[in-house]
Amino acid sequence: MTVNRESLTEQVREELKRRIMSAELSRGSRVDVEGLANELSVSPSPVKDALRQLAREGLVEIKPRSGTHIRTFDRRDVQEIYDCRRMIEPAAAAMVADAGASAALRGTLEGTIAGLLAASEGDNFLRPIEVSEADAVFHRAIVEAAGNRVLGELHTILIDRALVVRSYASSGSRSKETVAEHREILAAIAAGNATEAAAASRRHLDAAEAFVLVSLDDEQ
Repeated sequence: MTVNRESLTEQVREELKRRIMSAELSRGSRVDVEGLANELSVSPSPVKDALRQLAREGLVEIKPRSGTHIRTFDRRDVQEIYDCRRMIEPAAAAMVADAGASAALRGTLEGTIAGLLAASEGDNFLRPIEVSEADAVFHRAIVEAAGNRVLGELHTILIDRALVVRSYASSGSRSKETVAEHREILAAIAAGNATEAAAASRRHLDAAEAFVLVSLDDEQ
């Protein structure tokens, strides 16, 4: 990774987050600060600062005398993440539908659906990271369009955790279902139907949560 000296900690943080999301840094594994610093051609300080930020975001755990580990999420964590998303995303979808979605927002949402289709084929994820990112952009765009910046910041943390727990579903996929559910949300928003936009968002989150929980149970 090429790192300039401006916003060094932020660049290291983004790289470490990418590795966590893609499971290059596997859940539960101990973080080798010195090794990462050497690999990224930086001193240990920005790596430590980046890890402290990621700990505040709930993606790593820093424990006295045992070091820093990539956080492992259990069944309760998954349920709590999706409970919080159900508080935010259906309400945001309803707000955007009620206010009227701009052409730019509709274009963004349609683009994420096209990206999800391009990254998947049949019943198998060919490029799972791209699929997850397209899914995340879809939901972020709706929440951002609701216009509450604090809500958007909180939602970003939730989505990052959701991407990590989604990686727990290492076998199988629901790409076809996700595309169909996103289209239902988009159609309701475009039609200005706030009630259906919220309901479609909730159905999508319920199905996504159930899929991750089944995968987590199967793995254990």
